[in-house]
Amino acid sequence: MDDIVGIVLLISVLIVGGLYILECGMPITQTIDGAVIKKTMELDVLDKAPGSYIYTVWVKAGGKVYKFTVGKSTYFSLEEGAPVKVGLAIGRMWGTYCTSPVLIVP
Repeated sequence: MDDIVGIVLLISVLIVGGLYILECGMPITQTIDGAVIKKTMELDVLDKAPGSYIYTVWVKAGGKVYKFTVGKSTYFSLEEGAPVKVGLAIGRMWGTYCTSPVLIVP
């Protein structure tokens, strides 16, 4: 009985993996216009170096809000309301998001 369950699970994983490869092998890329709506700078308590921060930018694009962790220079170069773009890779068959959204700073 355990062998049958194992075989069924293996076949399921192979099918789902194959469908993902078909879906995201050649995705459609989109860029959506958006704007920075919020910025935060938080102390990184996991990092041992004193004064280490996590810089976060929230962007509203296409009716959705996206959260990005950015570098220090990008954080300080953007102001709230600044125009930016969000890059998306979407599958051709079912519209699955193939990668995480990407912040594009003009």
